[in-house]
This record gives sequence, C-alpha cells and structure tokens, in this order.
Amino acid sequence: MSVSEVQQLQNLQDELSKAKADLNALKEYVLSLSKIEQDVRSSLKLGGETVSLESILARDSSKPQIQSYKEVPRTYAQVRTELADTSKQAVQTEQTLTMLQEKVYAFNLMKAQTPDYWPLQGTITSGFGWRINPFGGGWEFHKGIDISSYYGAPIRAAGDGEVTFAGWNSGGYGKMIIIYHRDGIESVYAHLSGIDVKVGDKVKKGAVIGYEGCTGLCTGPHLHFEIRKWGESVNPLKYLE
Repeated sequence: MSVSEVQQLQNLQDELSKAKADLNALKEYVLSLSKIEQDVRSSLKLGGETVSLESILARDSSKPQIQSYKEVPRTYAQVRTELADTSKQAVQTEQTLTMLQEKVYAFNLMKAQTPDYWPLQGTITSGFGWRINPFGGGWEFHKGIDISSYYGAPIRAAGDGEVTFAGWNSGGYGKMIIIYHRDGIESVYAHLSGIDVKVGDKVKKGAVIGYEGCTGLCTGPHLHFEIRKWGESVNPLKYLE
C-alpha cells in the first residue's frame, strides 16, 4: 500500500471515528433524557441532570480499526444508519420530556394554589359541622374550624392566591381575610387582631398575612378558618396536610 493510500485510509478511519463518537454521544444523551423522563413519571418532579451533548462530543472515543478500503462503505453505512435511528429516538424523547415538563409545571402550580398548609400551629378547639352555639340559642352549623395558639400568633396563607377581602366583617367574623386560590376555592381567616395584607395582594403559601386575635363575636383568642368551594363551606381538614 502506497503512502498516499495509507493517508487516505487514515483520513477515512478518522472520519468514521468521528461518526462513531457522534453516535456514542447521541446515545448517552438519549439515555440521560430517558432517565429524566423516568424520574418525572415516578415523582412528577424533574430529577437527574441533563447532559450537554457538546461536552460528550468532546470526549475521546476509541477508533474503529479499518484494514482495507472494502470495509469502509459497509462500516460507515452501519454507523450512519444507527446514528439516524438514534437521532430519531432523541427527538421523540425530547418531545415526550417537554410534554412532561409542561404537566409538571401545571401540577406544581395547582399544588401551590391548593390551601393545604396549616394557617396556624395550635389546637383545634371547635371542628367543622353542627355544634352548640357558644353564645346560646341552640345548635348551629360551624362552617370552619377554630384553631387556638396564643394572642398575636402569626397567621399564614394556606396556599398561593390573591387577597379578595381584607378588613372588618360586620357579620361576627371581626377582622377577616379572604384569599382566592383556584377553581372556585378560597380560604377565610377570621377574628384576627391584625392584618398584614390588602385586597389585590398576591400571597405565597406559608406567608404571614395576619395575627391571631379575638375580634367580632369571639369567646377567646383563636383563628376561625374556612375553606369554600364555589361559595359553599367544606371541611378544611379534607385539604390540610
């Protein structure tokens, strides 16, 4: 074999090595995407680490050894076919991952807007449902739960949302806050001693919005907490975690 032929063979071998390196890099990239996809499906939270295709391509790869020109077309064709198939798989995996990311975002937004965070750490002194009116007059339906801690204890938003009411309620609730969350769900915080938000404020789950008190019709410091769905009171314990 002449020097010229040796050089041509070396060039072909280098080109084939580059193609195989591209293929190996693409395969590793697809595997990384598949791992993330599995994490998303199992936990609805993105996990794992994305792998930079550029960084993988920069890695060294073993060169396939070609002994003659006859081997080049067959070997090169095999690599290119496998590269095309893997590229197609990568596109499909990325499309699936994008769809899952959108679903994860929607789920996390819904979760953040769900009023499942305890607004006050304390003792439930009165539950949801029928009870004897503490001011006399027989039975009444209690539309929320009463939580007692200490006067001035911070009251926190049960979920992300927008403040739709912050002020005095003349119906016996005293200083009161209402937060709209989503899908007709709102939370109510009553008998407060102080209010730290105003109508139109966007609040995050766990943010301090007011303080425990005994304003309105009240027998002692506590938080009256309600959750309403399209205006109808529901048991808050079905939401609180």
